Amino acid sequence: TARKLRKLQCKVPIIFLTASPDYAIESYEVRASGYLLKPFSEEKLMKLLNMVLKTDMKRRVAIKNRRQYRYPYTDDIMYIDSDKHNVILHLSDGSEIITVDKLGEIEKRINEKRFLRCHQSYLVNMDFITDVKDDFILSNGEIIPIRVRGRKEMADTYYSYFKNHFDDEEE
Repeated sequence: TARKLRKLQCKVPIIFLTASPDYAIESYEVRASGYLLKPFSEEKLMKLLNMVLKTDMKRRVAIKNRRQYRYPYTDDIMYIDSDKHNVILHLSDGSEIITVDKLGEIEKRINEKRFLRCHQSYLVNMDFITDVKDDFILSNGEIIPIRVRGRKEMADTYYSYFKNHFDDEEE
């Protein structure tokens, strides 16, 4: 059944709940999200379901690119900058999506605390910031300017986000 689903290009998560370990290795071939042997604890099942649902519930944003829409995951957006009437989304795979829109409109549509308007022309995903000096330094080495007025406030906002984000991962 799992193979038939994958042949149909069905990308739903598949979890095997079984009494036999015999097909565990083969489950990799169909990109199974999990393989639990009976009897399994409710805790193991809940942990697996939470992991699957968390990755499956990734948010996307609709961006009009020429005459069609693109739907990048917000997790993949490193930063967004605007130049005149063009807004450019810079994605973690190195690609870009260019749209004719207002940065403020895209910021409203994304509506996530991790996206920080650090400059009139820049919206940065704080998950990709690796250092703060006078500007933000991203994991790919790019430098994102921070507005001069409000530099301390921006650094403090990032510090607070980083501290809370880091503390969440420790648990």
